[in-house]
Amino acid sequence: MKGTSNIVPYKGTPPVARPIVVYGESEEVLIPKIESIIEHYKIFDLKNTCILERDYNLRNLLSRKNIKVESDFILSLKGLKKECVIWSTYIPLEFEKEAFEFAYTIITRTSGVLIIVITEQ
Repeated sequence: MKGTSNIVPYKGTPPVARPIVVYGESEEVLIPKIESIIEHYKIFDLKNTCILERDYNLRNLLSRKNIKVESDFILSLKGLKKECVIWSTYIPLEFEKEAFEFAYTIITRTSGVLIIVITEQ
């Protein structure tokens, strides 16, 4: 990806998610961007890539590019760590009044790269 460099935390910073916001007018436009990010960070051996909030369409599009991902609910992540999380904002939250709690859960359960996907929809 042109203009991409490794995200390096401030010395002494505790390990937390490194958020990357990706925008595209459609999921088809987003796929090459997500693919490029995952390719760039593969040197960190990112396992456990997970799409939240159960965006099966995005999962299927990434699977066609040979990117192994699972899709899950935010509430099922409590207590579990994922090395790479793709937060799909395309799927509305089931409980919108709990948006801050969901955002907190996503950020604190991501131990590596957090890709926040934003589309026109």
